[in-house]
Parts: sequence; C-alpha cells; structure tokens
Amino acid sequence: MDWILLLRSLQSDFIKRLTSGCLLHCETEGQYSELTIISGERLKALREFCWEMAEKYKRTSPVRDVFVSNLKGKLGEEVVKERLAAFVTEVDYEKRFGIGDGKVDFTLTFD
Repeated sequence: MDWILLLRSLQSDFIKRLTSGCLLHCETEGQYSELTIISGERLKALREFCWEMAEKYKRTSPVRDVFVSNLKGKLGEEVVKERLAAFVTEVDYEKRFGIGDGKVDFTLTFD
C-alpha cells in the first residue's frame, strides 16, 4: 500500500472527527476518540483489585508502588478491551494464588 494514501486516509479521518466535535471523547459506535473514560463499576472493580494487590505485597514492596503499577496495567487492559471489544476476552480481575492476576492480559476470542 502506498504510504501517501494511508496518511491521507488517516488525515481525512482526523479532520472528520475534529470538525464533528468528537475528537477527544465520542460515544458513537465505530468512531474512536483520543480519550477513554473509565468510570462507574469498571473503575470500582479496577481500584479494588489494585488495593488488594497492594495489600497482598505490602511486606515486599511499598504499597503505593504496587498500587500504581497494577493501576497502570489494568487501565491499559481496560483501554485495549474497549478498543478491541469483539476480539479479546474481558479484563481479568480474578486473583490467583501467588501470582496476582496471572500476568495474562487477554485471550483472542477467535482466530
């Protein structure tokens, strides 16, 4: 594919989103925004998981560091899940013995 065509396509998409007023946040299906908002039950489950991991590892690492590290990881997982919803499994908040959340972020739902 010619890279100029690709860049023009991306530029056209950006201009369309910019003029529609949906650049930063858009809830329209099929239109992606530059900002992802995580709130409500999703945020509550995410924070609860991070605090539980911080509590679990408080003897070996500073609580704040463990919380922030897990928060970054789970926020990233939530964003990927939102963008690739039909292609990956749900974000895993199950705790596994000895290894936190298992360090497996997603599984493809089909090939």
